[in-house]
Amino acid sequence: MAAGAAMGAISSIAQLHDKKLDRAIEKSKQKVQELQLAYKTIEDSMKYALGNQATNSNVETPELKSIREARTTITELENKGKLSLFDLQNLQEAQEIIDNTSEATLKFESTGNAYQYQLDLYKQQLTEVQKQKSDEQAKKKSDASKINDYNSQIEELNTKISQYWQDLASQIYGIDLKSWASQFGDAIYDAWQKGSDGATAFNNTTQKVISDVVKKMLDLNIIEPILKDMQTYLFGENGVLTDGNMSVSDLNGMMGFLAKVKDATDTEYDYLDQIDEAYKKKYGESLKTNTGSSSTNAISGVSEQEANIMAAYMDSIRQDTFNLRTMVQRMINEGVNVHMKENPIAQAQLQQLGLIATNTLRNADLVNDIKIMFNDIIQGNQKIHIA
Repeated sequence: MAAGAAMGAISSIAQLHDKKLDRAIEKSKQKVQELQLAYKTIEDSMKYALGNQATNSNVETPELKSIREARTTITELENKGKLSLFDLQNLQEAQEIIDNTSEATLKFESTGNAYQYQLDLYKQQLTEVQKQKSDEQAKKKSDASKINDYNSQIEELNTKISQYWQDLASQIYGIDLKSWASQFGDAIYDAWQKGSDGATAFNNTTQKVISDVVKKMLDLNIIEPILKDMQTYLFGENGVLTDGNMSVSDLNGMMGFLAKVKDATDTEYDYLDQIDEAYKKKYGESLKTNTGSSSTNAISGVSEQEANIMAAYMDSIRQDTFNLRTMVQRMINEGVNVHMKENPIAQAQLQQLGLIATNTLRNADLVNDIKIMFNDIIQGNQKIHIA
């Protein structure tokens, strides 16, 4: 009996140990839900936010709201002087809120970097899930399936953390390295096939990808901040569109805000000039340079073989068009024998065929003119000037 009692006591201790760990796991899971809610709040806020969110201080998660209210409470009570027992209790509760605030929220409160805040929330989630796994493994009766689930969550969070800045750069600035590699590869391979200058192909592609990034930077850092006041004017607490009705007066006010974008042209140009100077130092040419997307460059890059193929296609089109006109003309000539006066429908059809013949002849002549012009361009007798 003594042995049985001892075993029972050990079993009870093990159960108490596991229950304590279960409570810790549940508390950690609740914390993860709070972190996920905070992340979603930031994500929703940034969907309509204007400007670079690396310096945004307008995001407010539930935890941020709590800590700001706690700080306000502490300031008010410290300025009050003599405190009642109720005041002391409120002071203690406010201080506990601050003490229990996550590192991610405290960091954001000082930096205002919403992008970093999201990443820090991911890192805190990872820490919590790792705790849950550790506690599950420490149980006397651990659950292998739960441990596997924690491993899966940890792997997913590690992936999100490692790829966070790359995904963000693609979302904000359109920086996609795999896509860029494909563009550079296509440009250099095409240049090699045509016997063109590989360095020129590289520079042209570089200008395109850099120009796309610069446009995003201009939008994010210069133009969007200018439109913040218009966003408040339209959709703020007392915004003119909060009733769903746009009046002439409202529109006039909106145009005033848009005029600020025009007024900031000097700032916008200075910003672009700084970037252009850096680009010129690196590549020896300006971003303003036309890199060859025009028809002139497209034609000048055509090889002799490709030109001959295109000329053959045009000649084939000209011949087919001529044959079609001949066939239509023959149908018209044969239709003359029809008793036109007795058959008004046939008469109308004959008139339509006549129009077709005229248009077909015009098309045949036009194709022939194009063929002659194209041959002159290929042979260097003429040039195309693009405005």
